[in-house]
Amino acid sequence: AAEKLRDYSFYAPRVFGVDENRILGGDRFVCADIENGRLLEMLPARDSETVAAMFDRIEDRYDVEVFCQDMWRGYETLAKRFFPKALVVIDKFHVVRMANDAMDAARRAFAAPQTNERRKKMRRQHRSFLSRWEGLDDERQDKLAAICAEFPFLQAAYTLKERFFDLYDLQDRATAEAAYLRWRDDVTPELRPFFAPVMRIMKNWGVPIFNYYEANYTNGLVENLNGRINEINRRGYGYDFDTLRAKALLRYGNL
Repeated sequence: AAEKLRDYSFYAPRVFGVDENRILGGDRFVCADIENGRLLEMLPARDSETVAAMFDRIEDRYDVEVFCQDMWRGYETLAKRFFPKALVVIDKFHVVRMANDAMDAARRAFAAPQTNERRKKMRRQHRSFLSRWEGLDDERQDKLAAICAEFPFLQAAYTLKERFFDLYDLQDRATAEAAYLRWRDDVTPELRPFFAPVMRIMKNWGVPIFNYYEANYTNGLVENLNGRINEINRRGYGYDFDTLRAKALLRYGNL
């Protein structure tokens, strides 16, 4: 491994994905070539100084056209500094996950003052509330529909959650932005406390979130690689970071 990774470097990909992996007791930086499905690098830390030092060594940085990231301002700042031609895109799964969090918070808050029987009924369906309607089989759809009919508050929350997910089914930025504004205006006062974090994120990160409609890339490949890196770590025993990095790059990198 030491022989193969001596003087290791990589050229800038056209679509660059960055993320972190909580492993071996710390947040480790991971980046990948999203188009070609290749791990590019792992770093022992995710702080701005460490990541900036690596970015500074990348050749042909102006070749990066799309930069996919989560909602950490440090990545956005570094992208503008090192990849000025790149379109920064917030990974859509980090965005829609917040709508699911809002749905779950609304369900739990509504269930708290209910009778034990009602709480149990809602708790049994909590996974269905976090699923897309079209992803449920007929039996689960019927059970969820029955609960929503019994509790209009939960039906309203679930409808809002589903409508937010639907934004990513739209074909262009202008349509999606207009649909989001309608969605925002339809959040009722009783549901606003739960969906307020979603609206705050859309206000603070709206431009890179809607950049998705310009580039149509996500960080799914990087998330997948993180899972594979975790699997390497689970199979071993007592790996240090350098060993884990070497195994990951030799297996999933472009060497």
